[in-house]
Amino acid sequence: MVKAGSTNPATDTVAWALKMKNIYRLGPTHISEDGFEFKTNYVDPSNPTPSPSLPGGQQLLTVVGLDKFAGKGPAPGPDNNFDFLAGRTINTETGDVIFPTLQPFWDPILAATNDTSLVFKEIYTKLKSDAKTSPNNAKFTLTGRARGETGAGISPTVNLGFNVVEGSVTVKVGETPLVLNQDYVVDYTTGTVTIKNASALASKDLKISYEQNELFSLASKTFIGARGDYKISDKTSLGFTYEESGFTLKGEFAMITGDPNTKKSRIPSDNNESVAYVDDMEGSKKIISLGNNYSTWTVSSIPQNYNVPIPPGFTSAPDTLKQSYRGRMRCKTSLAGNTNAKLNIDLGIISEDAIPNGKLNTEDKNQNGTLEITEDIGLDTLTNDQELDLVQQRYGNRDVLGGDPSLDNNANGAINYDLIDGTEGNRFYDGGNKPDTEDLNKNGSLDQANSYRTYSISLDTINNSRIVGKGANGWAQIKIIRPDAGEYELLKV
Repeated sequence: MVKAGSTNPATDTVAWALKMKNIYRLGPTHISEDGFEFKTNYVDPSNPTPSPSLPGGQQLLTVVGLDKFAGKGPAPGPDNNFDFLAGRTINTETGDVIFPTLQPFWDPILAATNDTSLVFKEIYTKLKSDAKTSPNNAKFTLTGRARGETGAGISPTVNLGFNVVEGSVTVKVGETPLVLNQDYVVDYTTGTVTIKNASALASKDLKISYEQNELFSLASKTFIGARGDYKISDKTSLGFTYEESGFTLKGEFAMITGDPNTKKSRIPSDNNESVAYVDDMEGSKKIISLGNNYSTWTVSSIPQNYNVPIPPGFTSAPDTLKQSYRGRMRCKTSLAGNTNAKLNIDLGIISEDAIPNGKLNTEDKNQNGTLEITEDIGLDTLTNDQELDLVQQRYGNRDVLGGDPSLDNNANGAINYDLIDGTEGNRFYDGGNKPDTEDLNKNGSLDQANSYRTYSISLDTINNSRIVGKGANGWAQIKIIRPDAGEYELLKV
């Protein structure tokens, strides 16, 4: 089974070396070539003014591979201008500049100058937060000018400010209202509106209406009175005032009696006094369970290099073992005298691709985080009728695999627990009204990386060094000692 956790990528893995660090996003999208400029500059520590060339005189734009041609044609030879080649050096749709080498501010600069002091290798060998603290952080700058089309450059997020009245935000294109949580999303905590409809974002007649509570309110009071003065001399005057008079006396005090606590200790040595004891906090223990709520677990992905061994006496393994794999948790109440049984635990970064098709399977087709009635069709995104249609196409008989070919119908409440974790028809059961998805860490994409440790634990309860404690009812506590202090993202049992 797979359970979501935190993410802390390691920089010493093989996958880290393949991470794309040569693409830089400009901000605007649908970039127009007309008027586009892109410059790479080197900042010498002794001269804070950015320069387009390296100390040896080489043009930095040419060294990093973004200036190989002259003009807009294929004529070879640099011209100190960015080579605007759609799909090769720039993605005009997304506004991404693409360097031709994987580590543009390391490998090509070192090859051209043979000077390690000119490279910025930390950006490729460390996390972004760590690379920012490097002294080479300010060695290179990227500058330029870009113009987008069809709504390009417009931020999809609009800040309305604080104290926006909840439920008051409406968004329209002209006089046509947009649909909340489909065309736009409102965060009343931060006072922001995010437009998800691209055509609405490009419209010139986009209107956002809302109400806002004032931080301060003004109130008025009327005071009426009369005063008269009679001047007797330059130094003497007689006056009187008529107004409603009032007299208020306020005060406060605190008092503690000799023994305000009426609860007495029953311990004889306390002499019938009110005594409180502070526990030994150093000996306290906080246990965080992985969770036994089955709705927080989901279908397991296929392990890397999974291969079912051929049992003794068999000439070949059944083909079905190669075609299908499903990881799930089951209570083994009896081992029938077999002390060789083992429990395998995978701990680390594990692929989310439970249905091994290389794409994200999710019931949330509207991408609004809510499970609609028509969306509760299972992680395979197929209704029973659609599953039967596929069976009919393959076998010529739609009933050969029963009424639920995918075996994903939920059977919550039944005596048999085989389908208790079924993802089709489970919207009213434990876990709430939320869509089933392979995206466990909610980052909007399918993570297919595998970087985990496998622990194989013997279930022998007599001769087992990993058992650190036993209960009276037969349960045993097993402890796994991690070889490192890294943070693990997923757990699979």
